[in-house]
Amino acid sequence: MILPTFARRRLAPILASLVLAACDGLGAGVCEHTYRDPLLVLQSVTDARTGASLTRVSIRDVTVGGQPVRAEDLLRGPTRNATLDSGGLLCAADCGFATSPGRYRLSVAAEGYQPLIVERDAEYARFRGGCPSYNEGSSVIRLQLTALPVAVPTRF
Repeated sequence: MILPTFARRRLAPILASLVLAACDGLGAGVCEHTYRDPLLVLQSVTDARTGASLTRVSIRDVTVGGQPVRAEDLLRGPTRNATLDSGGLLCAADCGFATSPGRYRLSVAAEGYQPLIVERDAEYARFRGGCPSYNEGSSVIRLQLTALPVAVPTRF
């Protein structure tokens, strides 16, 4: 069915308004997706024996779904207390990074401690669709590292 010209002229502004309203308001512009939080948050790392907090750890050899991920790619999007450090990340207490959900595998180490391989399925807690859309709510990790044995000098 073809509408008469006068009907098309009346419907055009209504249709245009509906399209713009779909993007959360008139004049909203391009529909965007944002990440409000980093996907992974390493909330705490403590000494397994004493419970003392470790303030800095390095994160290396990260894979997602078995595929290697460059450290700089982990810092795209929102981050917290994480910086690049010679091929990996340097992470201060309560650090956050990454935006891509999936199965993460990473090595966490601190000076004087045995490295720990961590595997974690990570996804955002909330997704709000529409226009604009967003993800929020990090996957939280708490770890304990074991101190390296201290060599005791022997006397003969």
